[in-house]
Amino acid sequence: MYSLPSSIVSWSLSVLFCGPVLAASYQEVGPASEKVDPIRYRPVKTAPSAGEHPYDGRGLGPGAKLMGISLPWAYLQRADLIGADLRGADLVYADCFQADLTGADLRGADLSGAELYGANLAEADLSGAELTEAFLYDANLTGANLSGATLAGASLIFATLAGADLSSADLSGADLSGADLSGVDWSGANLEGVNLAGADLRGARLRKSSLVFANLIDADLSGADLTGADLTGADLSGADLTGVDLTGANLDGIDWENVGLAGGDRAGSLKAEEARPASAPASSALP
Repeated sequence: MYSLPSSIVSWSLSVLFCGPVLAASYQEVGPASEKVDPIRYRPVKTAPSAGEHPYDGRGLGPGAKLMGISLPWAYLQRADLIGADLRGADLVYADCFQADLTGADLRGADLSGAELYGANLAEADLSGAELTEAFLYDANLTGANLSGATLAGASLIFATLAGADLSSADLSGADLSGADLSGVDWSGANLEGVNLAGADLRGARLRKSSLVFANLIDADLSGADLTGADLTGADLSGADLTGVDLTGANLDGIDWENVGLAGGDRAGSLKAEEARPASAPASSALP
């Protein structure tokens, strides 16, 4: 009687009970050898191939020199990569859950779709990095350099980015709801369609940034610099704009109902003068 190879049986059972598996996308990660399921990021035990030396991130340690390394789908959960040199590294869809990348050099690295839930990236250099659709829920990016980085569609819910540099970064469609963004430099950043609901943007520098149709519901923008920013169609319901600088900002289509402004005459002057369509003359007043 003909019997199926164990590898086929194992694959069939995983499809039957665990849903679809992208076997071609697995990354060898452990001497056992383990493979990472790209859909659920759960290790799946398999037999090691002859002569194979799978990589699981062990032995890296602080300050590891990994410039230009290719580790797509790598399993690096809770890895110690403090101060590591990962310039230009390929970490597409890598599982870096709670990894410590404090002060790491990730300039120009590709972290598209990477799992960075709870990762520590404080003071890391991610300038020019690719983080499209990366998952950075509750990640620590305090003081990180993300200038010129691409974070389109990324999830940064409840992340901490206090004092980070996001100048000229692309965050279009990203979700930063509930994030700590106090003191962030957003100068020239693309924030079109971004979700900043409830975000802490106190003292943030948003000069000449694009916030077209951004969700700023209940966001704290007190003391923020929005000089020359484009907030066309942005939702500022319940937002706090106390002391905000809106000089030269484009505020077309904004509903000022329920927006928290500095009291008295200051609130009136913001609505009448600074909160005018960019095309309107400075002397025009809004109803």
